[in-house]
Amino acid sequence: MLKWKIRTIKLIVKAFGVSAHGSVPEHGKNAIMIMFAFLSELNLPDSDIKDFIDFMNKYVGFETKGESFGCYLKDETGELSFNVGVIDMKEDKVTVALNLRYPCTYKLEDMMNPFNKRIEGTGIKVENLAHQEPIYFAKDHELVQKLMGVYREFVNDNSEPLAIGGGTYAKEMPNTLAFGPLFPGKPDVIHQANEYIEIEDLITITKIYAKAMYELAR
Repeated sequence: MLKWKIRTIKLIVKAFGVSAHGSVPEHGKNAIMIMFAFLSELNLPDSDIKDFIDFMNKYVGFETKGESFGCYLKDETGELSFNVGVIDMKEDKVTVALNLRYPCTYKLEDMMNPFNKRIEGTGIKVENLAHQEPIYFAKDHELVQKLMGVYREFVNDNSEPLAIGGGTYAKEMPNTLAFGPLFPGKPDVIHQANEYIEIEDLITITKIYAKAMYELAR
């Protein structure tokens, strides 16, 4: 009598991405979507999990601005950013933490209405929505003009002020504007591993901030 011994092989698959600031996901590589792209190549049996993976690959993929999802927005301050940040997948539930940031001349419903339309009928629903109103100061605002004037005293740069999607301390206090500290031509390492600033730049921004506080207090 022959006896067969069946061996169970446990395979661990890892996906490695490149981290980036939540407001600029296009600067990184999303490990979650790398894994989903891989899983889509397997002959998975029909299930809710497979349907979810197919949905994410079809409507998100490696896009970072919500184009296929249908919620893309753009104005003079920039474009919407769509970041798949964290995923927790279990047998009975999948939870995904998304970080979406829309241009400041739009309203929350301009983003959420098409977003909700896309997930309608899929079994996917939005929970624990946290929202912060955008902040925008026109280029000719007194606060912007004074800060740019001080900046140009220390840096040979006549470029226009920028609107960014980062959530800063400015949202915690009224009439406040985030200012600095990245200089032109320097690598953007914010929220990266081993984030740093050069000593020379640290000294320069200290001078800029000191002069800016003086000018604003006059």
